[in-house]
Amino acid sequence: MRIKTASTFTFTVLRNIVSIIDLDEGMSVTNDIENVVSAICKTKGINADEYKWIYKDSDGLWDGYNPITGTFIYLGTHLESDAKEMILYKH
Repeated sequence: MRIKTASTFTFTVLRNIVSIIDLDEGMSVTNDIENVVSAICKTKGINADEYKWIYKDSDGLWDGYNPITGTFIYLGTHLESDAKEMILYKH
């Protein structure tokens, strides 16, 4: 699904992981992460703290975000599958 906030992105929800891809239009997802998470939660009717959050930035790297603490989680991988596996142990 494609959503526009200050940044533009697509996302998928699979089990308890939300994967966000920055479409590099406008503000980056990294710089707009709180609004991005809020928009996804509103669209899907989910609670942010019940999911693991990963995102692919405009440089093509996957990292994580913890909406409870408001902190970023370094994953530094080019593969979504690796990011999904790593986020389960770093949240």
